[in-house]
Amino acid sequence: MMKILAILLAFYAYSAFANEDSCPAFSDWRPWTDKCLWFPIDEMRHDWVNACDVNIDFSALPPAPVIPGLPGKCGHCSFKFRCRKRAKTEGCNPIDGEHVACDEHGDVCDMPKFPLHNLGCRYEFASMYLQQCVNRADLPDWKREGYRKMFDLLPHFHCSEVGEQCKCCCHPFEPSADGSTCERIEESACEPFSAWNDWSDKCMWFPPAELKQDFTSHCNFQMPEESKDKAKEMIEKFKLPEGFEFPSRCGYCSFKVKCRSRAVESTANHEKECFPLEIRKKACGPDDCETCGNTCELPKMMGSCNYTENLRKFIGPGLKSRMKKMPHGMRDGLLQMVGHLPHGKCIEKDEKCYCCCHPYEPNAAGDACVVKDICKNPDDLGIEIDMNMPESFFFF
Repeated sequence: MMKILAILLAFYAYSAFANEDSCPAFSDWRPWTDKCLWFPIDEMRHDWVNACDVNIDFSALPPAPVIPGLPGKCGHCSFKFRCRKRAKTEGCNPIDGEHVACDEHGDVCDMPKFPLHNLGCRYEFASMYLQQCVNRADLPDWKREGYRKMFDLLPHFHCSEVGEQCKCCCHPFEPSADGSTCERIEESACEPFSAWNDWSDKCMWFPPAELKQDFTSHCNFQMPEESKDKAKEMIEKFKLPEGFEFPSRCGYCSFKVKCRSRAVESTANHEKECFPLEIRKKACGPDDCETCGNTCELPKMMGSCNYTENLRKFIGPGLKSRMKKMPHGMRDGLLQMVGHLPHGKCIEKDEKCYCCCHPYEPNAAGDACVVKDICKNPDDLGIEIDMNMPESFFFF
């Protein structure tokens, strides 16, 4: 499903933020789509592209399979879309879009459990996994922010597990306690975040004490004492294999961050309903350090090379139980922070694990990290995009 969603957004790879003063003006907004966009994905992606009046060679894309078990329009998740565009100019986004939810389709979505990565009903993690394609080391920041804006147009699921079914609604709605209706989330009156700071100069990496120090220093953030104690307790429960040593920076797993924060005092004033920190992340690659883009060579952990699954076993149960008791704002903030933890894919070779971090994976030989198919852009895929701009437009 995530691979197909990436294909759906392929034509937005050129979209980006830039210094708007130096960019051409956008055309007027094109009309809203007549119908609410929803699955099947093959239909959704054609509707989305047609709304922008651009041409894409769909024969260059793999066919979109039918995903079993997905319901019809529901949960305030289907949406109408409109688009505007301008001439392609280096450093400027040629496509801009916005959507509006179809609230007339507001019954709870009965969704199957997510089939990949044992996510169960955690559809929000699937969305974050896709959004993290923007963490590629080779993207200029103007393209990175364009990707981010367009991924934000996707429905933001809130789901709960009832029996063997996922009951889902989309923001700003969440399922009721019994999963029978979608209820509007009561937003907290949170203090605004500070302005974003710059990307960190240093590529952050383990051991944990160094990573924590570099992160809190760059983000100028002090955790509340209660949170410090809980974080320390969680770390102490995690036991690395005897003799394990963290490798040098590798696998596109080390990263730079930029941050914005709220004062800790402001979160206390709102009964801890306002998450105090927001971060953005980008992978460190060969341009940042000699080994940053090499595969990580690691010993097996708990008898396997599935480091991501082992990490999930460590933090998953406790995180799930804590989130049930959290207000929506704190829950979403915590999910975003957990989503930024390095997580990757490994292959086993000669009793060793060769690993790269999302949005990269090891090649078949295990000797290089390559961009995952899910995160490739039109240039990577050799897809031509015709903007269908009238010739007169270029004289405006």
